[in-house]
Amino acid sequence: MSRHNIIKLNILIVSLATLLSGCGGGSSAASTETATSTVSTTSTVSTKATHSGHVIDSETGEGLEYVLVSIDDFTTSTDLNGYYTFSDLTPSEEVIVNFEKEGYMLGSTNIQLKVLSEDNIIASNYLEYTMRAHNYQWDYKLDFRT
Repeated sequence: MSRHNIIKLNILIVSLATLLSGCGGGSSAASTETATSTVSTTSTVSTKATHSGHVIDSETGEGLEYVLVSIDDFTTSTDLNGYYTFSDLTPSEEVIVNFEKEGYMLGSTNIQLKVLSEDNIIASNYLEYTMRAHNYQWDYKLDFRT
């Protein structure tokens, strides 16, 4: 083999080696797809919040049944023991939770809605709320004697 043919062969070998090492043998495309699907799975898990609580009577300390509880456009009512739960809420730094029951004063409070943690454990969005009973909103006597 002539010296000129040896140089051509070496250039060809170096060119092929450079080309193959640059593309990585096709394995980088598979790892890119895996990384993309992992990112999208993580983002859907951490975009929802859950909130639950317990509404109790201020005098008896007992749970209040059928209290209307609302957050934004979502409404639920307490069960027979005074517990309620909201799920699939949008996380927020501040939301108002409203409480309403016949014979009790209207109530509301601000809370922070936290997202689910990465291991799908619900963040501590739990609230104990106390409602105070009243007879009527305008329960007082007027004395018009002058």
